[in-house]
Amino acid sequence: MFTSILSDECRIYITLGKSNFAIFFFVLILVSQHVRYALSMFVTLFSVFFPADDLHWSPYRVCWTLAYFGSTLYSWAWDVLMDWSAIDLKAPGYLRERRLLAWPGYYYAAIVIDLMLRFFW
Repeated sequence: MFTSILSDECRIYITLGKSNFAIFFFVLILVSQHVRYALSMFVTLFSVFFPADDLHWSPYRVCWTLAYFGSTLYSWAWDVLMDWSAIDLKAPGYLRERRLLAWPGYYYAAIVIDLMLRFFW
């Protein structure tokens, strides 16, 4: 099923006249999205089986901590870069030039608040 969806999407890109690089980039984005969800599920499973009374740094707790930070930072970067398209490295202040709100402080605040809320989720 996944390959049929993927091939349909690639066929759409081909009929639109996109190059092989565009198809590769699209597949890379699709795989990256799946990695994000897989990391989140990995953290959830580690959380379910994590012993609550274990206070020392066992290998299990180290793996959970690394997965938690990795998943949270990856999801935050996906929000800011892909979902919001907020960052443009060529623009002044690194925010995209086309914005709904004139004052860029709102966007910087939203980026920081999103990071904090992702860690407290």
